[in-house]
Amino acid sequence: MSDSNHPNEIILSVEQAQTMWRDRRRYFKALKTFLKIENSYKRLHEKVANLAPEDRQHLLCKLHRRNAQLLYQLCETNGGMWIKCAQFLCSYPDILPNEYIAQFQNLHSNSHSLPFLHLEVVLVEEWGANWEHYFDWIEEEPVATTAIAQIHKAKLVNGPEVAVKIQLPDAQRCYQQDALQLKALAKILASRLPQFNLPEITNDLLYMTEQALDFTHEKENLEQFAQLPHMRQISTPKLFASWSTKRVLMTEWIAGETFTHYIRSSESDDLQQYLITLQESYLQQITQFGFYHTHLQPHHFLVSAERGIIYILDCVTMSHLSTAQRVSYHRLLFTIFTQDCKNLGSALNDAEFKDVNQELIEKLTKILSSNDENNSPYQLLHLLLRELNRHQVEVPESFRAIARVLLSLDSLIGQFNAPVVWQNVFSEAG
Repeated sequence: MSDSNHPNEIILSVEQAQTMWRDRRRYFKALKTFLKIENSYKRLHEKVANLAPEDRQHLLCKLHRRNAQLLYQLCETNGGMWIKCAQFLCSYPDILPNEYIAQFQNLHSNSHSLPFLHLEVVLVEEWGANWEHYFDWIEEEPVATTAIAQIHKAKLVNGPEVAVKIQLPDAQRCYQQDALQLKALAKILASRLPQFNLPEITNDLLYMTEQALDFTHEKENLEQFAQLPHMRQISTPKLFASWSTKRVLMTEWIAGETFTHYIRSSESDDLQQYLITLQESYLQQITQFGFYHTHLQPHHFLVSAERGIIYILDCVTMSHLSTAQRVSYHRLLFTIFTQDCKNLGSALNDAEFKDVNQELIEKLTKILSSNDENNSPYQLLHLLLRELNRHQVEVPESFRAIARVLLSLDSLIGQFNAPVVWQNVFSEAG
């Protein structure tokens, strides 16, 4: 029968079914957790029906925190792509409650490193049997481990120290296995947890992971991103293009700390300045370059305190804007940030927002004009998007992606009370 008649029907090949069965414990653990979360929201909905709005909100936030902890524990236990999934969810502040994002930001890959002997198989396949002849040394202990790769420090013969990112031998197989589980769960739970838009999030995650598994995408993005006229405090590691393949990526070695570690140890004044730099960089990427880093996570950045530079490490997830999109989105963001009520309607129209009638524009204008001074421009953007969603307005997906980046940025700078600085970048964009 058709899929439309059976929305929860999952059709698998024999091989896929066997894969699911072999890994059934992780799958059923995940299903049990999601159903437990669904039931908790149902019970709360019945319990709070007659309570005052502030009491309902208090109980809802409390439940969000508890359920976020359940999902945190699930992803940590299942490991692999589940860790990547939780980190990815932090990029959806327009869909997920803040309590979930705050919890998932503390989750880091707990992947156990593989002995280097296992990775040599990949190096032989990508570089040939004599690959060792080109190195003075390569450290067998990785400096970082992710769900799909390990990064090792090395030194080229008569050359510089480098960082070598090597894909795990079974990364493709593990991806196929976890992707089956995630797609099945998203399909089963879509109607049960509609507030989380699981199919959209799952599709985005799987697409991103497929891109990440082919290192040539990151290589091309890194080459293009490095050529842009970034501000002085922003850079990317130099790429060794001839050494980079589908499963190996080589860049210069940068001595520094990941932003995650730097946050914990830095002086407050230095930290705030770096947060301002990140903020201005992302606004520059969007409004001036039209080519931007889409998933803002602290572990994607390396701070070289000696050089005073933030290096953007992970260029897998990048997005392009057309010139028309860049210009119209710049105008819309500027209209929102300056609370320009008069031009809001025309700015939305230029950005190709669909089904925005005059009545809705008046509601949006009221939100814009009555904004609490404690709200940042990014939070104001969030309020407007929430109202647009409530009226089922067709918001361009490319603008949603930008908004998610800016809301993630707002969450990061808000944790450390860094000032919101956007005027300089907007005055230079056009």
